[in-house]
Amino acid sequence: MKKRSLRPLVPNFVTMLALVSGVSAIHMAIWGRWRAAILCLFASGLFDFLDGKVARLLSVSSRFGAELDSLSDFVCFGLAPGLILYHWAMDPAKHLAALSDASLRADASALPWGIVLILAACCAGRLARFNAALDEEEPPYWEHFFVGVPAPAGGFLALSPLLFAMALPQWESLFRNTWFVSSFVLFAALAMASRIPTVSLKHLHLSRAWRQIVFPAVAVLIASAVAWPWEVLGGLAVLYILAVPLTVVLFWRTKAKWRRENPEAAKALDAADAADEALEEDAAGDAR
Repeated sequence: MKKRSLRPLVPNFVTMLALVSGVSAIHMAIWGRWRAAILCLFASGLFDFLDGKVARLLSVSSRFGAELDSLSDFVCFGLAPGLILYHWAMDPAKHLAALSDASLRADASALPWGIVLILAACCAGRLARFNAALDEEEPPYWEHFFVGVPAPAGGFLALSPLLFAMALPQWESLFRNTWFVSSFVLFAALAMASRIPTVSLKHLHLSRAWRQIVFPAVAVLIASAVAWPWEVLGGLAVLYILAVPLTVVLFWRTKAKWRRENPEAAKALDAADAADEALEEDAAGDAR
């Protein structure tokens, strides 16, 4: 038997840790352990961040790993946040009463089940679009942007009401309101499925001067998160939402600048897009 290196398995093992952390978050939510559920989901996000870094560090990136990562992301950030909020938004008294009285089951949960399904469907669509685009070369102006909100960020945006309630327990009744929770979940779902540009730090290269500022700031942020986890996570969710329109403006400026500096490449890109649209229209006509 040929000797096989275990190096390619290392990033997949990290991805599996992300997956089991996400499933554990659902388990914690079923038992009403909300803090443990959030921490499990946070661990899942951390492992999801690390698996790609490990794969690139070991030079063992593969299509299998990318597909496994997408499946893990769907469970952790498409299913888990919706299920956590579904159980958290339940009225415990109504839930117990509904176990013995079927007529009360429709009112037992404050968060409509349909919103949970929308979140799962939008996350699945976002990940499928991402996988389909792996073999396509994005225009240079997309280098520092994602198409739509990434699955991990979308999952934590959906969890914002629970984070707010943890940070401000005196206002829990407001954050647990049916319409408030449903609105955040729906916003996160549509943001993931959308094509709005959001910031990406994958290709960010900091100069030495900037690193002297950013690294201490990150250290302060981590220390603050250890001391006040719910306040920091809730604040980051608010900042991310506020940053979306600013990111859109920055993207359009970056795109306009690139088109001005590369007119020939811009014309070729427009021609390729027009050809793709024509092929899609022909395929749709054939299907009809």
